[in-house]
Amino acid sequence: MKHDISCPRCGCSEAHSSDSDQAWDEITCRICKEFIGTRDYLSGFHSQNYRLHALSLSLGMVIEMAHQGDLLPAAKAA
Repeated sequence: MKHDISCPRCGCSEAHSSDSDQAWDEITCRICKEFIGTRDYLSGFHSQNYRLHALSLSLGMVIEMAHQGDLLPAAKAA
């Protein structure tokens, strides 16, 4: 089965998995054969809950960086 997901190694946007339709079937890049994930991972990745979870983690990281001062520009020497 073909999947539209980008390979982190070569950037190819064509991946495939077996046609057995099992949640644990591996999805691999068609070009470099890099393991990308499983069908279960892919279905969870495209779900609304995953997107909200990722957004929440990103927001939490931004807030933590702001508290640590990592987001503020460096003070200029007088």
